[in-house]
Amino acid sequence: MQNEIIKKILTNFKFDYYLISTQNINFFNKFTFLWRKYYSILLNKRKIKYLRNDFYYDNRFSPAILENYPREISDIDKAINLSKIKNVLDIGANIGQFSFTLKSLYPLIHIYAFEPNKEIYPILEKNAANFKNLYTYNFGLGNKTGMKDFYFSQTASAEGSLYKENMNQNYVRKDVKKTKVKIMKLTPKIIKKLNIPQKIDFVKIDVEGAEVDVLKSLKIIDFDYLYIEISVKRKGEGNLKNIEEFLRKEKKIQPKLIYYNLPDKDSPCANAIFSLK
Repeated sequence: MQNEIIKKILTNFKFDYYLISTQNINFFNKFTFLWRKYYSILLNKRKIKYLRNDFYYDNRFSPAILENYPREISDIDKAINLSKIKNVLDIGANIGQFSFTLKSLYPLIHIYAFEPNKEIYPILEKNAANFKNLYTYNFGLGNKTGMKDFYFSQTASAEGSLYKENMNQNYVRKDVKKTKVKIMKLTPKIIKKLNIPQKIDFVKIDVEGAEVDVLKSLKIIDFDYLYIEISVKRKGEGNLKNIEEFLRKEKKIQPKLIYYNLPDKDSPCANAIFSLK
């Protein structure tokens, strides 16, 4: 227990460093967010001013996690030049941390965000309401349409997964809940109904182990870049080898790995960007 507390404190300070060192936010916004962050955590708030808009969240320490996203967006921009991106799929959107940050920094981008967990989806809707052309959908994507068991912790909903074992990938979670979520396989009819373009510039997938199943649902989508969480020490088929093999087989080209980041040696997952152009 003591080791977990120390780990959380060190992680919090690491996120402070990430925010301070990123170059896509000015000093004033960094300083004011740091002040708001500690104030919000101390008083156990559920709303914080973030990148000029109110961001709603579901657990006390979400403001600390938010600090990582400007740096993440900055790293992506260095790899692919986000100013040239028009359409984005955010699959595994949670409460909108990634989409909110991306729209704040690149307001002309159109984002289509998918989150299957009905208990946190209203927060995603609230955060998306700050922006034009940020569309949200309360279902996940997969190779088969149907209902599946989904596990999440109210203290860490961003780690929600179809695999119960993955709930303890960072810390031991004692408040894991099971719910049913809707999974959809994309078809031309569904894409047309949802007004989703068949040509997507950038796909982001963060689904805690179910990455390959999501990719199978994207066979009819043409996309240039894939930003995906790679499983390293967790259950599921989303390891680097499986994802590369799937892309090679389905897209009939050799995907180029243009970015790979393993946060630390104990991390259960890494982030990767593939170019399919």
